[in-house]
Amino acid sequence: MVYWEGYLYLVVYALNRVQDLLDCLLDLTLGYRTKTGWKRDRSRSGQEYERSAQLVTVRYRAAMNLIWCHSLSNFFYTHDKYVSPTYVLGRDHVSVQLVTPTHVVFCVTDEGEDVYDMKKHPFVMLSQFTCSRQLVIVPLWSFYRLSEEAGDPPEDVEYIGIANSARSGSTLLPQVGPCLLIVLLLNCATNLTHLPPNHTDV
Repeated sequence: MVYWEGYLYLVVYALNRVQDLLDCLLDLTLGYRTKTGWKRDRSRSGQEYERSAQLVTVRYRAAMNLIWCHSLSNFFYTHDKYVSPTYVLGRDHVSVQLVTPTHVVFCVTDEGEDVYDMKKHPFVMLSQFTCSRQLVIVPLWSFYRLSEEAGDPPEDVEYIGIANSARSGSTLLPQVGPCLLIVLLLNCATNLTHLPPNHTDV
């Protein structure tokens, strides 16, 4: 199974390289890239907060192993439009998926799809990877401003973090507290641990 997944990842890798070459040609001739859109829009997104988040459509995805830590290189996607970072707020089908040294990436699933439903998906990272229809790519400077505007979580909601519970422990938790929202194996949390030790922006 792992070998089959590895071949699919090579397909995605090849598609991304072909797309990069095509984008170079399109950018030189038309000022457009299939990954990031028109040149004028790219320029504005780096300066205007209200247009700093990029919405892309996932065309294909693959990984060497589905439960490994994923990155944007696991996706073959095309540009849709630039939106306000507030796009990710107030939408139950949008959740944070990846963290890189430069961006925070949100997963957009079909409305009604619950990536935290353990009866369908054992791990959040797996459900986000397989169910994402679009991605919202937010640069860190824009994400920081978004977090300041969103404010702190409600004071009447308690959050408990349990680290290193192992697979059996993470499986046991939902059985002990079925009325609780249990979030298991977040890909974004793994991303944070893999950042360089001297990286202080996140």
